[in-house]
Formats: sequence, C-alpha cells, structure tokens
Amino acid sequence: MPGDTDADRYSYCLAYQQFEYAPADPIAEQCTWTLLRYRRVHRVWMAGTGHLDDWLDEYRVDRALARAAHPEFADGFPAYDDRSPAPELAFVSWWMEGRTPAIDVDGARGMLDEVLREETALGRPPRAGAPVRWSPEFRRRHPVPLFDRLLVTLAGGTSSQFLRTGGEEALVDWIFAQPADSVTIEGLFRASYRLHDGDLYLTLATAENVLSRYFLSEERGALALHDRLRPIVNSWDDRGDQFGGWYHLFGTMLYAYAEGGAKGAFVGWFEAFGSRFSNRPGEVELQEGHLNQAGAKLGAHLRNRVRHPITDPTPHPQALLEASYLCRDEFAARFSATAPSAGVGPPPYTPPSGPRPAD
Repeated sequence: MPGDTDADRYSYCLAYQQFEYAPADPIAEQCTWTLLRYRRVHRVWMAGTGHLDDWLDEYRVDRALARAAHPEFADGFPAYDDRSPAPELAFVSWWMEGRTPAIDVDGARGMLDEVLREETALGRPPRAGAPVRWSPEFRRRHPVPLFDRLLVTLAGGTSSQFLRTGGEEALVDWIFAQPADSVTIEGLFRASYRLHDGDLYLTLATAENVLSRYFLSEERGALALHDRLRPIVNSWDDRGDQFGGWYHLFGTMLYAYAEGGAKGAFVGWFEAFGSRFSNRPGEVELQEGHLNQAGAKLGAHLRNRVRHPITDPTPHPQALLEASYLCRDEFAARFSATAPSAGVGPPPYTPPSGPRPAD
C-alpha cells in the first residue's frame, strides 16, 4: 500500500475506492485496518466527550483532502449526490421523532418470505453468498483482530469503498427510474435480489452501499435519490431522519445475516448505547435504535431461510403491502383529536439552524 508514514497511508485509504467486486482485495483489507487504528484514541475521546460533530468535521476535511490528492479513484463508484430541487423538509430536531417502532418485525418477516416465495417460483431461489472475512494472510500478520472485517467496514461507513459488489450502479439506476416517494423496503430488497440472482449477501451489501454512500453529507436528506424512498420512521409530518433510518436498517440486516442474529442484536444495542454519549445534549435517536433492532432480527431471519427454505407454495400477496409491516401513525394517533394549531402536538416546522447531525 503506498505511503511512507501513517498519515500518508491514512490519506490514501480515505480516498481508496474499489472499481469492481473484489472481496479478496488486499489493499481494501489493509485500509480497513488502517482506518480503524489511525488516531483511534483521539476518535474515541472526541465521541465519548460529546464532540462527535467536531470529529466528523475533521473527518470530512480529511476525506476531501485525500480525494483531491488521489484523483485516480474519483470515478470508481456511481455518483448520485445531486440535490433535490425542492427544499429539504425531511429533517427537524430530534424531538420530532416518535418513540414507537415503525416496523412490525413479524409483518416484515412475512414480507421477506413472500418475496423469496415469489422469486423462487420464478427460478431465483435464495443463495447464501459469501460474506467477507479477514484473509488468512491478514490473520497471520494480525492473529487476533479486535473485530470482524464486516463490522469494522460498516462502522467506518466505508462499505461502498472497500466492499464493492458490482451491482450498485444498476440499483441506483433502478431507484432513479421509480417515482418520488414510491420505493418501499420490499421494492428495494427485491430489486437488489434480482440483480444478484438470489445471492442474499450481495443483495443486502449492494443496498447498504447505495444507502450509506453519502452518510457524511451535511444535507444528506436532500439527495435526489432519497426523494424516491418511502419514510420508514415514526416522526412528525415524516420529517425525521429518514436517511439514517434506511441505511441503519439494511446495515444491521447485512451484519446479522453474515454473522448471526446474536451479534447483530448486540451491535445494534451497542450503537444505540454509544449514541447516548456521542450525541449532543438532549438529542435522542430512538428511531434508529428501533431500526437497528428490527434489522438484526430480519437479517437473522434471512440467514435462517437459506438453511430452512420456504416449503409452503401458497401465495400471500397481502404481505407485500406496506401496511402489513410498517405503521407510522404514532403522531396521527397521538394528535388526531386536536389540531396542532390548537396547542397540542409539535409547533409549526421551522428549518434547523447549523449543519444537521450525522452518524
């Protein structure tokens, strides 16, 4: 890997981008480890003392400088960072988020089962795929890595750089071909599933790579691609952090599918626990916590489906309806009797000042 100093290698790894599917890529593997270790004490200290936003600002600058220094990687991933022409209304302050989960896990299991049933009937049965692992060569150099490779990559937000699947561009094109506010969890899962002919690991990894690519963008909720996605969190007037909800859901689904439900549940819990220390005072992310828990259960369910395929051929098309697995009526139920203008419920929306928080 190029670079004479730790800082040089860190910069190179911030810019590095796979151009194609290459799970055994030694540079991506080493870069995963480099980003984990570089200034880790500083990073943990900033997050644990409530200065995560300050560290994220540093990280954004570091990435911009790294990419300017290594333009050879600029065109390695489909670009879809155009902003929506409409004003951003998706995000408001944390208190606009609800407290109850929007996803009904049992209903979502039924939805996934119906997708697998229908796709199997069309000649696309689910296949396990091959989740990424540390290579034997890496383990010889580092006998006891602290964490598995997939977790380190997801935690660093670098899956689209270091775990390219090759299906991202086609999935982006499919999303852009859909009308605004129309792409459901079922629709995105099915589209990625078809791109990879039933390979469940690549299905979830492709969706995660697309959804998380611009997680550091200060106006990530205004991405034109994001306009196609349906809201999946409970929030007032659908103005919660939908971007974070989508990629947290598919990220934990991917991890639990690859490593098991117990690990997935622990990671989801730990992420929510860590947010209590890294978030700004008073900031709560209950919806992302709910989606982490749901994603862990759904990923484990898909993992089980590879071992125990669906045998009942009876179709259940109603399971595909969004209302069968998603309920976002917390605020409607809470304030249905009295209009907000009468003093019940949140006040009228006003745009937040300053940059929006990022995960």
